Amino acid sequence: MTDDTTIRARGPKRAAVAVEEDVLRADDQTRYTDLRELGAGGMGEVRLVLDCRLEREVALKRMRDAMDQPEDAARFLREVRVQGQLDHPAVVPVYDVGLTPSGTPWFTMKRVRGQTLGEVLHLLKQGDAATLARFSRWRLLSIFNTVCLCIDSAHARGVLHRDLKPGNVMLGEFGEVHVLDWGLARVKGRAVTETPSGRNITVADGLEATGLGMAMGTPGYMSPEQAQGRVDELDARTDVYALGVILHELLFLNSARDGETPHERLRARGSSQPPSAAESALAPELDAIWRKACEPEPARRHASARELADEVERFLEGERDEARRQALANEQLQLAEQALTDTHAGRGRALQALGRALALDPTNARALRRLSALLAEPPRETPPEAERQLQKLSTTRAQQTLRATSLRLGSWTLGLVIAMGLLGVKSMPLAAMVVVLLSSATAVSALLARRPDAAKLQFPAGLLGVVCVGALAVTLGPLVVVPALAATHAMLFATNAPPVSRRWMVLASALVVVLPALLNPLGSYVQLQGDALVLSSPLLRFDGSAAAVLLVLSLVPVITPAVLVGRLRDAFVAAERGVVIQSAALQQLIPDGK
Repeated sequence: MTDDTTIRARGPKRAAVAVEEDVLRADDQTRYTDLRELGAGGMGEVRLVLDCRLEREVALKRMRDAMDQPEDAARFLREVRVQGQLDHPAVVPVYDVGLTPSGTPWFTMKRVRGQTLGEVLHLLKQGDAATLARFSRWRLLSIFNTVCLCIDSAHARGVLHRDLKPGNVMLGEFGEVHVLDWGLARVKGRAVTETPSGRNITVADGLEATGLGMAMGTPGYMSPEQAQGRVDELDARTDVYALGVILHELLFLNSARDGETPHERLRARGSSQPPSAAESALAPELDAIWRKACEPEPARRHASARELADEVERFLEGERDEARRQALANEQLQLAEQALTDTHAGRGRALQALGRALALDPTNARALRRLSALLAEPPRETPPEAERQLQKLSTTRAQQTLRATSLRLGSWTLGLVIAMGLLGVKSMPLAAMVVVLLSSATAVSALLARRPDAAKLQFPAGLLGVVCVGALAVTLGPLVVVPALAATHAMLFATNAPPVSRRWMVLASALVVVLPALLNPLGSYVQLQGDALVLSSPLLRFDGSAAAVLLVLSLVPVITPAVLVGRLRDAFVAAERGVVIQSAALQQLIPDGK
């Protein structure tokens, strides 16, 4: 016996079922409520209807005038069975099938919202900004791969689509990809043998009668064997050809034209015309893929839609890797720009980040420009490593200058000794003093040139040279050769001395010439005798051969500085050339036009 509690609990449930019973028992005529038309074609129409049992909107496709066209009705039913038995996610699922009271076949399927691939490609060709932002080449290729795998799944079930084109690929609002219109699908036999993807599709007798010479499909997308009606030669590579045409259209936004293959369109453009921007930017891997898929000879195409998809996927994997590297390179470039300051540490961090950016993306134009600018423009703050190198170079130049000074003083000593031998000496003590001074200065300069602190000793060595010039000015006379020696000494010192030291050295060299002439410490150096100017020297005897000897000695301050300055000039030009070549090499880091 049932108690009241149980009766009260079951009563509402049974009442709810009673309310829904009419809906659940509704026949085909009352189950669907017509809402509006979604589309129409030559053979049928698609309408949006409400499935009252499940309370969802579905698409209902039905034929027109089915009783007058029994062959079309049979083909319609075959499309239903083919589409209904294919279970790939890219095939729109069939929910129900039936006949109207007048005998017109119909079936319901999932309602698909979105755009066809053909509409998307048209908008891309028109330059629609929203479509360009939404459909990158990477996304289009991913969509293409989904279509390839869907077709490969159908091939595994013994089904050829035979009407693949962008207009038969629907792109849903939430990333769905659907292959539509299986009305021209060709089923291979009726065997029920197992395949890796399931059973072969089975259809009723008489639905496979496509006669030889009957070309069925869309011109421009049909393979040569399909366009010529060679039905017995159709296989998976027939759909591969159509997929190759879709890939070509996707890459170049160049719609297929009736009776013309992609290869023919390429030849028709002519070799004299420059390649388009899309052709120039196309990766050679993609170019090879579509060309192979569109080969006129089936044996030269991809053997299956999956093989075609695998080649595109391998390219996408590389492109994803490249895109990731470019993203990481841009991150390093941003870090470089944030780290860049005038300090040595800031430039160092920026250079390290730029190095990482270029290691990730060697053709990154922004990174190349920034690196070139950093390397070509010296920093305001001298780096410690550069400072040590500059000090080393300064020491080397100072040592070279001191060796040159020693050579110059040695040549003065030798010239003085020769002059004393040819002209004679008035005072041997004075001669010995000058020779010892010059020899000592020569030796001291040579010793200083070996010291690691030679840069600090340049000015004292220069003053020692000034003392030697002063000694010659006093003993030989300030107007005999000495002014040239003083000028040579000041000029060569200035080649490797700081500004303050150069000014003091020029002043000292001028004073050691002028002061003896004004003070005459060892007697008058110049006397007027009528119209003649008579020069005398406290050290040398001037006789008839003095003019020739002094002329030869005058060549010393001419030749010596010329040789030394020439060597300095060669070193400067070599350094300048190296800088210019390095700058040009850095400019080559930046690709043309970037």
